[in-house]
Amino acid sequence: MTRPRRNQRHIPEPLWALFPTGPGRERMTDVRLFVGKLASANFGSIARWTLDRIQEIWDRLSWCAARLRMKAYELLPLRGRLPPGSLTLSAYRDATRDDRFYLKQYGRHGPIFKLLWGSKHLKICIVGYQLARRLLNQHSSSLGPVMTTSIAPLVPSDYLRAMNPAIHPHYRSLFVGTLRNDLISGCESDIRQIIRDELDRLAALIRTESRLALLFRETLDRIAMRLLFLVILGVRSNAEMLSSLVAAYHQLGPDGHVSPVGPQQHAAFAAIRGMVLQIAESLQHAGATGFSDSVLSRLALAAEALVDDTVIGNVIYMVERGRHDFRDLLRWIVKHLSDNPSVVTDLRAEFTMPGANPRLADACVMETLRLEQAEAVGREALAPFTLEGYHVPKGSWVGALLREAHRDPNIFPEPDRFRPRRFLERTYSANEYSPFGIDEHQCIARSLTIKAGAMFVEELSRGYRWIVAADGPCVFNGIHWQPSPHFAIDIRRHPSES
Repeated sequence: MTRPRRNQRHIPEPLWALFPTGPGRERMTDVRLFVGKLASANFGSIARWTLDRIQEIWDRLSWCAARLRMKAYELLPLRGRLPPGSLTLSAYRDATRDDRFYLKQYGRHGPIFKLLWGSKHLKICIVGYQLARRLLNQHSSSLGPVMTTSIAPLVPSDYLRAMNPAIHPHYRSLFVGTLRNDLISGCESDIRQIIRDELDRLAALIRTESRLALLFRETLDRIAMRLLFLVILGVRSNAEMLSSLVAAYHQLGPDGHVSPVGPQQHAAFAAIRGMVLQIAESLQHAGATGFSDSVLSRLALAAEALVDDTVIGNVIYMVERGRHDFRDLLRWIVKHLSDNPSVVTDLRAEFTMPGANPRLADACVMETLRLEQAEAVGREALAPFTLEGYHVPKGSWVGALLREAHRDPNIFPEPDRFRPRRFLERTYSANEYSPFGIDEHQCIARSLTIKAGAMFVEELSRGYRWIVAADGPCVFNGIHWQPSPHFAIDIRRHPSES
């Protein structure tokens, strides 16, 4: 028997060799695999994963702390009682998974109810335009805008809807004065050509490509972007700077929504700002030559100097915010027209029957906005106040729910049915239908949205035939409910329109 030398270390058998068979060996094999993966892992990835898990734990703990704080308000109503409603995590989950959640809460609790939002803010929901107007009029000094994505790092005065009330009326009046109906009507032929060009391109691509949902979304994104370049900036489809603008805007908002401001957004904004200033300078020296009538041209060619950094920043973000919102509205329009082929038949009849009502395309857009996209007017409580006997704590989010108000069966019979002709049969007051907001808080691009949306409805129904190629349940994207990410159409140019 050979003895080991004095300085020779004894190397024990591997630990897993102690378990030749059975559960112990399986467990040690798992350990061996784990150790092997750990040794070959990217420690940067491990660090990021660990930080993500810590952030998740911190978010959960802070959410629980916010819930306990609100529960204390309920148990010790020293300042007044909170509205009815649930403060559980399941309520927030249901609100983002069930598009009828708020309607159910309205039926259960009445026109004022609460829940705890994922941002840890108490969210107080209001249903009904008259109640919403009382809120905004009586408590205006206690309310401020809710902006989930601020552009203040890029535009010090911020975006129009988040602007300081002291300067907001001035800048709002400037933009309202430019977005008159004659601007949209003057661009109509170019807008219709943009729509046809992109739908033709989609029809051609579908024959060779299988990524229908992505192609469909990209097509609508290009329609929205090119349309807003034309109407807001005056940049036509054949302009030399078009491709540079497109690339910069994709960098500014690469994920299909307005992105938080970071280094990438700073770089993209600087590039876009340079191009917009170039357009403004060309307009001031050479007039509108080379550019179409637009919001920017009307501001740049005004008798008094109207273009400043705030105007430039808001013009840039009118395109950025608008392209995402208008693209998603077009997706809903196509979804509802696809689900209601009789409406498409009626639209096509308008093009051949004398005396048909030309407002049906407008009504399709208005009915889509009644059912989708126009969801809430949100404000943050800057100071505590009392609303209809309920206490609203400082820091709460207060939301006037438009989508639910538009489903009142006493105003809209068959409220869940897509029936555009209801808008041809009667006129609705501002206390019944107001998808663009309330009073002075309304979206300034409402006329553009309806008219451009109607042009899309007409061009699509007149010149194309399509079928739904894929679909699924609607989803909440953090801001709006949207059609399924799988929703796509197989579209062909109609032979008579070729």
